[in-house]
Amino acid sequence: ERGKIVTFVARYFVDVSPLAAPTHELRRLLDLWNAIVDNANAQSDAGHARTVQASELWLRIGIENSIVHSAKWAPAVSLLAAFVAVLAATSSLPAALVATFTMLLVVVAMLTWLILAGWQFGVIESLCVSILIGTSIDYCIH
Repeated sequence: ERGKIVTFVARYFVDVSPLAAPTHELRRLLDLWNAIVDNANAQSDAGHARTVQASELWLRIGIENSIVHSAKWAPAVSLLAAFVAVLAATSSLPAALVATFTMLLVVVAMLTWLILAGWQFGVIESLCVSILIGTSIDYCIH
């Protein structure tokens, strides 16, 4: 029909540096944009297309969430794998238990320190946990 808008694209630029902005600030912006989109959709007629929004910044949030999620499971999986490796290499259950307990103490001490220091568990902390787990396994095995 003549005079009917079929598609409308608007570009908005937010003054946020993608590399320098902390994740919690990006999440706050995502929540604000989602509220704007939800409000626009609530006000539109049933026959109209829905409003959507997208940004490359939201990809970063997804990637960081994935890294943090992986880091939360990494200690358990790594400790189990290290236990099996030490047990297979030494054929000694006591040696495998002592080595695994030592690794567990290192990881628990580091995570306790992060909590006591008041740090948020973000991407950098997730990478540090992965490195710490690898180092604690390497230390115990050698």
